[in-house]
Amino acid sequence: MPPRGIRTIHEKLASRIRNASFSVANFESAIERHGRPQPKDGPHIASGKAALPLLRAVGFDAVLLANNHIMDFGVDAMLATVREIQACGLAFGGIDAPPDYPAAPVTTILPGGQRVSIFSFCEREFGTNALGPPGACWLGPEAEPQISEAKRRGDVVIVNSHGGNELVPLPSLQRRAQLRRLVEAGADLVIGHHTHVPQGWEQWRHSFIFYSLGDFYFQDPGGALDFKRQWSFMVRATLEADRINRIDVIPFERVGDEVVPLGAVRDADSHMAYLQRLSAAIASDEFPACWQQLAVDLMLEGYLPLFRGLLPHLKPPGASFRAWLKGAVKSSLNSLDYFGSGRFSSFRKPGLALLNTMSCESHRWTVETALSVLSGEAPDLRTPKTRREISELRYFQNMGKWPDAKSPRPDELPQCR
Repeated sequence: MPPRGIRTIHEKLASRIRNASFSVANFESAIERHGRPQPKDGPHIASGKAALPLLRAVGFDAVLLANNHIMDFGVDAMLATVREIQACGLAFGGIDAPPDYPAAPVTTILPGGQRVSIFSFCEREFGTNALGPPGACWLGPEAEPQISEAKRRGDVVIVNSHGGNELVPLPSLQRRAQLRRLVEAGADLVIGHHTHVPQGWEQWRHSFIFYSLGDFYFQDPGGALDFKRQWSFMVRATLEADRINRIDVIPFERVGDEVVPLGAVRDADSHMAYLQRLSAAIASDEFPACWQQLAVDLMLEGYLPLFRGLLPHLKPPGASFRAWLKGAVKSSLNSLDYFGSGRFSSFRKPGLALLNTMSCESHRWTVETALSVLSGEAPDLRTPKTRREISELRYFQNMGKWPDAKSPRPDELPQCR
């Protein structure tokens, strides 16, 4: 049970967590008062020391650390966080910090004797081990062979993948292909997170892929939570022999400072229908066109302001290229000006934001897709129907209802409750 006086997770949800044979959460921060803020774009996030004991008291058995915030305050803070995790009796995975903490999955033996390997990987943002340890485990070329090896051992393999485009209802076409490859490598279940909002799921070959669980309990450092971030779902996998034979979706919402079953404030039926419609879109033949529309929207809303923020530093006529380049890079990396009102408007260092756009897979895929469509290099698949689909999905995401009281289509989905 949570410590006396703390109501953060409703007992109905907490009992599900406690009663599972093994419960896992993504822990997306270091513990406060360790280390120093590292150069990166976006906020630096630290959790209070009570966070880990609370997770343990509620019933979690392990935390996964491959995400874009575990290294916000550097190696010392990450190692201090690991020590706090161990002191609480939690298992952990998703970091690469040899010799004491080499990259490895969380493994557990379930009551029936089945061994389960739970991998934790993230996209290439600041703080990964893409250039070598220490760091969060990158979803790079070494990931799929690790998954295949665990499957060859006879393990049930679950992969947690931290990545995707934040605050949008659908994954990218490239992200869909990336997570499908994890299934082809041997994953029995793939679970995504990072986008802060729920996305849909699909059955691919023998496995389910959940593209984003959204936020469970994530306190925004900027203050009030965005409306669309205040609900999502957990996933419960039931094993029989050496395979997953049942998946349950457990929806919840945030009411004040407590996570409660979905339905206390929001209409549960319409929100589940929204998830079903997302899932139908992901599996449909029109998904590439939907992704093109989203990519162009994101380009105009967020990435274009980023690029425009760098325009004042372009080379003036008559200046030498060497002098201009040196001055532009210095100015870009140290600019204290806000620029634009889109995705990157809170970033005070546009040079770092641009670097992350080029190195992080989901950012780069978005820009490449949008520019390919807008330049005519790729066929423009968008139609009035797919434009309307994305508009309606984003409307529901932001408002919690369909435009003009529109009812969702009765889409056919894999049987996943």
